[in-house]
Amino acid sequence: MLGGPVKPKPKPAELGVPRAIVAGAESRSQLSRADFKAALAFHGSPAAICNANIALIDEATFKPNAVKLDFLRNLFGRDY
Repeated sequence: MLGGPVKPKPKPAELGVPRAIVAGAESRSQLSRADFKAALAFHGSPAAICNANIALIDEATFKPNAVKLDFLRNLFGRDY
């Protein structure tokens, strides 16, 4: 028997990117450091925002021991 409805976790205002993947993701995105940080806050061109998020996903899957499941949930659960 199920225990009732699941309470959703609030969506974080900022994404806390693990240090272990930030440099690799920045490099994969092919953005400058300033543009990468801006893209993570949804500032900049749609292409830059997309590149930054895809780079985070790529780096997180490349280094699965460096990230926790909560990070991936927060990454995919953010509002654009």
